[in-house]
Amino acid sequence: MKQELMLLCYFHPHSLSGFLKVKKQVKKQSKESNLNLVILELHFDGYNGDCLLVYVPTNEKVFLTGIGTHSELFK
Repeated sequence: MKQELMLLCYFHPHSLSGFLKVKKQVKKQSKESNLNLVILELHFDGYNGDCLLVYVPTNEKVFLTGIGTHSELFK
């Protein structure tokens, strides 16, 4: 149980706003209708770490849109 709690604290996903181009690409590739897309950023090393995964979960798939540091992903 303690390890599970540590994992929950270690990975901190939060939503990102904007990214209209990414949302359009995901909607085009997905076969789902009425998608309510949320683009999430996951810090691999805590709340403010610089190792990030940007992804879009849907009912059908999870779309990986980027992985890297802040400076690499948000130029």
